[in-house]
Amino acid sequence: MRKIPLLNLKELNLDIFNYKEALDFLKDYFNKSKAMNRKLSNRYCSTILTDGEFPTYVSKILRGERLINEQFLYDFIEKTQMDMESARYFELLVRIARLKDNSKKRKEFEKELRELRMAKELTYTMDHLTAASICSWLHLVVREIALLSDSVDLRTIQKSLLPFVLAGEKDGKRMILGCIADLIKVGILIEKEDGAIEPQDKHITFKDRDDIISKIIKEAHFEVLRQAIKALEEPRVRKDERDYYSVVIATTPEQCVAFQKWLKEAHKKAKKILDAPNGEATLLVNFASQFFPVTTSIENNNEVPKKL
Repeated sequence: MRKIPLLNLKELNLDIFNYKEALDFLKDYFNKSKAMNRKLSNRYCSTILTDGEFPTYVSKILRGERLINEQFLYDFIEKTQMDMESARYFELLVRIARLKDNSKKRKEFEKELRELRMAKELTYTMDHLTAASICSWLHLVVREIALLSDSVDLRTIQKSLLPFVLAGEKDGKRMILGCIADLIKVGILIEKEDGAIEPQDKHITFKDRDDIISKIIKEAHFEVLRQAIKALEEPRVRKDERDYYSVVIATTPEQCVAFQKWLKEAHKKAKKILDAPNGEATLLVNFASQFFPVTTSIENNNEVPKKL
């Protein structure tokens, strides 16, 4: 007899990020599964998740008589086809349930849990065009300047950022105003009656203003890389929607400078090619380049390396 697969979260219209307890999530998951297909009883799901060894395992977990072990955790993630963020969130819920309230590890897990939830909430509040703009470093820096204090005025934000915006003073001010408007639109910043800008949260802190530019740009690149890893591992992304190419080249500092100028122009050209007319966009993609030295120096003996 053909086995019935477990349902994934999308099929059950379940969002794990709405849960703060692993047990509450599992109760809803298995109850909804039975409601959608009566063959997916707790006993049947137990046999699927434990290879037939413990047919009462799910029922005992739901009654609080057993903890979720490692094998069950990873089998559940695999058989319900969880994406990476959902899987990590569920894993944290399970691990937190095993730890004492005041343990250092529990606090670390709870912090990561909050960050995952906040990142997901931000994603849900943005339409794809706003999301594209908020991925830019300028949006991120505007947000972090607002986080440095309880309240900051527009002039302070412009003064802090204009030296870094290579678009002239007039266009630079317009770009910064646009960033603030985007961040207010999705609820990241709040504009008060007196014109002051306030953040909705303060979970990121910096030592001083000089720390912002380098640190937030790094974080923006880290986020791009996290999204790239997700795209490479995501089986539902079509081949024509994904590309990966990397090459290591022996060069000189002077050639690097020339290449960086070319790369900036290449990004502008890529944007022109990919930009869809208003109202026609159906997909959000990320074109990112990572250009960095692999070594500090190489020994140059003018020999052509042999092919492997």
